[in-house]
Amino acid sequence: LVVMGAFVLVRHVFLTYGAGVSALFIAILNILTPLVCRGITAIEIHSDEGGKQASHSIKVLGLRCVNSAVIIHLVTPFTWSLTNGEHLIKAVAAIFVAEMFTAPIVQALFIPGIIKMHIIAPRCKDQESMNNCFTGARWELGERYTNMMKVLFLCFFFSALFPGAFALSALLLLIHFEMDKFCLMRVWARAPMLGGDVAEQNRSYIVPGLLVLLACMNAFNYSGFPYDDMCLSTGEVPDEYLGEHTLSLPDIES
Repeated sequence: LVVMGAFVLVRHVFLTYGAGVSALFIAILNILTPLVCRGITAIEIHSDEGGKQASHSIKVLGLRCVNSAVIIHLVTPFTWSLTNGEHLIKAVAAIFVAEMFTAPIVQALFIPGIIKMHIIAPRCKDQESMNNCFTGARWELGERYTNMMKVLFLCFFFSALFPGAFALSALLLLIHFEMDKFCLMRVWARAPMLGGDVAEQNRSYIVPGLLVLLACMNAFNYSGFPYDDMCLSTGEVPDEYLGEHTLSLPDIES
C-alpha cells in the first residue's frame, strides 16, 4: 500500500508539475519513509538491537530505492526518456540535487530539538524533565546505511543513460558524510550498543546486489540500446530513411 500510494502521488506530481517539483517530493518521501518503517519494526520481535536495526534498514532501503529510482522510471513515458523538456535524465539529476539539500538541511536544523530546548525546557516543572529536553535526537544506524545504499542504487540504475550520476553520487556521499559527522558530535543522542548485523548485511548482501544491478542495467542498455530511435524530429525526415532496411554483413573467411 505504501509503494502504491507513493507511485500514484509521484506520477501525479511529475506529470502535473514537472521534474523539479517531483524530485523535491521524492526527497520529502525519503525523509518520511523511516517514520513508517519504525512503526512496522516496532511490532516485530528481535533478540537484540542489532537485529532490529538490520530489519529496519532493509525496509527503509527498499522503500527509498523504489521511491528514488523505480517509480520515476515507471512514471516517465518511454518517449520522454531522452527528449528535450521534462525528460528522465532531468528528473534523475533533479533528484540528486534535491537529496543534496533537503535531508541535510532538515537533519542539521533539528527542529524538534530546538522546540524542546527553547520552548518546552524553560516551562518544565522539575530539573529531570528539563534535562530530558537536552538529550539530543534519536538516530538509527540502519538509516545511515540506507542513505548511502540509496545513492548507489540510484547511480547504478541510471548510470548507462546518465554517466554524470557517478560524480553527483560522490558529491552527495561526501555531503552526507560530513553532515552525519557533525550531527554525531553535536545533535544526536548516544545510541545503544549495537553488533555487526547491519554492517554484515550490507557487506554480504546489499553491496553485491548493487553490483549485480549495475552489471544488468548496463548490459541491457548497451547491448540493445532502446532509446536511439525515439527522439522527436525538428525537421522533415528524408524519404530514404523511411521503410524497412536490412543490414548485410560481409563474409569473413576463417
